[in-house]
Amino acid sequence: LLKKTLYIILAALGMGIAFDYLFFGKVPGISFPIYMALVIVAIAGMAAFFKTKIPTPAAALAVPLLFFSSMVFVWSGGLITFLNVVTSLYLLGLMLYLIFEPKLTSFPLSGYIKPVLQLPIQLLVRCLETLAALAGIKQLFGKHTAMPQVITGVLIAVPVIALFIALFASADLVFRKYVSDIFTLHLSGQFYGQAFVITLVALFFTGVFGYLLRRPSALQLGKLPVLDGVTRPKGRGQIEMTILFGSLNLLFLCFIAVQLTYLFGGQHNITGQGFTYAEYARKGYFELIAVAVISFLLIFTTDKFLLRESDKHSGRFKFLAGALIAQVIVIMVSAFNRLSLYESAYGFTSLRLYSHICIIWLAVVFGILLYKIFVDQRESRFALLTFLSVMALLVFVNVVNVDRYVAHRNIARYYATGKLDPQYLGELSTDAIPETVKVLDVPDTLNKYVWTDALSRKRQSLLNAAMPWQSTNLSRDAALRALNSRFDHQ
Repeated sequence: LLKKTLYIILAALGMGIAFDYLFFGKVPGISFPIYMALVIVAIAGMAAFFKTKIPTPAAALAVPLLFFSSMVFVWSGGLITFLNVVTSLYLLGLMLYLIFEPKLTSFPLSGYIKPVLQLPIQLLVRCLETLAALAGIKQLFGKHTAMPQVITGVLIAVPVIALFIALFASADLVFRKYVSDIFTLHLSGQFYGQAFVITLVALFFTGVFGYLLRRPSALQLGKLPVLDGVTRPKGRGQIEMTILFGSLNLLFLCFIAVQLTYLFGGQHNITGQGFTYAEYARKGYFELIAVAVISFLLIFTTDKFLLRESDKHSGRFKFLAGALIAQVIVIMVSAFNRLSLYESAYGFTSLRLYSHICIIWLAVVFGILLYKIFVDQRESRFALLTFLSVMALLVFVNVVNVDRYVAHRNIARYYATGKLDPQYLGELSTDAIPETVKVLDVPDTLNKYVWTDALSRKRQSLLNAAMPWQSTNLSRDAALRALNSRFDHQ
């Protein structure tokens, strides 16, 4: 098993390096069918090595998979390329699913959806199991030693820590500078992106090849993972979890220290490092959100599959997971603040406001996860509270009127800074019209002239739109009333 696990890790790393070589910084073309062919060969080779039979229906999917992937080389249209890529990835997932559920002709409709919903979780579990399945090391250290678990924990922690370091370095210019100084390297931003891509793809294929090695008894969510037909005992993995979560807590603490010093510490701290505030705020939001999402998946997966002891969590897990969640929330505050800095420099958009709302909702979900770990460990209660949080989020978005709020903030920003983007205001929906008409009051003669003409044409468009009563819309009516009140009195 140790030998097979090492082969999996090496093969997965090779797939990650090949992905980086073919796709990083490049537009997909002939590289896509080449990589899909390489994936098919790798799956067939690993299946043969593990003596896992690939059923005929699964093998047959290689034909349409190669066809659709080849169309990425043939056509260049944006939509057709997107559809061919998505279809190829779906067929790849269906192929993996059919290796252990070969009766394609007997699938109900839900059977074709299962690869999308269940395979990502299965591959994540198989990836963690593959990294942890180093039972052969026990023979080197004796029967009653914890060294195998320590080595397993380190092997799990290293790629995860590398992934988070790449995300943090991409998100924060100062943190990137510190990482480069620590390793006495002056690495470009491209290096961090490549490291992230290679690690992510390698982890994915670790799950894929581990999936071929460890035959699951059933592809059903909510069951403990099965390793060679034996259910994993409860309460295992404490040492591995301690190494992984302890390392993550230390890394997150270092990153938060940088944020407290620079992002929250004032503009002079950032400019002292040779960066402008705008440069420092421009990047990082999506990387930090990725950190939050991956952290959530790690904690939730560990909670669900590995560490339950008599339906209770150990005190060690509660402390480390609780500390990690608290630090993730601080990191999300950093992302929130970073986005606010970006808005101060470049103005407000609907996407940026939705991003603010997303951060707040993620913080709520992490609070629910804390409640699950410390108070009520029933997954049904966690699912219900998460569902209610989603409903509350959607109600809030409807009540706020995002486009109108964005228009209001941009006009207020004009009076504070003299900066305004009339073109973006014009792209907002009719929801924003009652607010955007206020731009006619700004003392900028040129913009006022342009906006008078633009709003006049928008008003005429609404007047000329002969819609049946079934198309009555309160937002359009309010926009027309606001425009009429402005132009009828001129």
